[in-house]
Amino acid sequence: MSDAAHWQYGGGATGQPAGLDPNAPRDSNPQPCPFGQGYAKIAGLPKRILVTQPAAGAEWLYKHTGPSWILLRAITWKLVTSAAVATRASRLQVKFGTDLVAQFPPGATQAASLTVQYTASDCGLTSGDATTALVGLSNSIILGDNMSVGSATNLIDVADQYSLVAIFGEEFKDFDWWDD
Repeated sequence: MSDAAHWQYGGGATGQPAGLDPNAPRDSNPQPCPFGQGYAKIAGLPKRILVTQPAAGAEWLYKHTGPSWILLRAITWKLVTSAAVATRASRLQVKFGTDLVAQFPPGATQAASLTVQYTASDCGLTSGDATTALVGLSNSIILGDNMSVGSATNLIDVADQYSLVAIFGEEFKDFDWWDD
């Protein structure tokens, strides 16, 4: 193909613009990332965490350890309640060690003998679906070493069962505002 096929008005350069070409020599004068690309360097890689299903009557919990951080984006879990008469509220809790640092209540409570899918995100939607409960989540919650996220359910029954717990976040170890 000729250059004319690649250039709007015919002729001219092809390939990546200056500063975005991975084969171009490094600039000796570092500059901030091109617009829109800095976020990828900050937040890191998408990460899916599947939490082991707890025993009946127990809360679910994910404890983060290690040198990385997880920027929480969305969490989903299912709660099947027993026939024991009580209204449950499956709250999402974030802890640093044993200290409670944040608690997010669901948009609706759950009655006995129901299966409800919970979704925590910062999208701000509401649900009229009785089998779905939404939990508002701050868009700036970061899990670091010795931090955890899990459920805290009022009036949980010994036969209530959590399952299908999945956490989506962005994992990063370090970031640099400048190209290196």
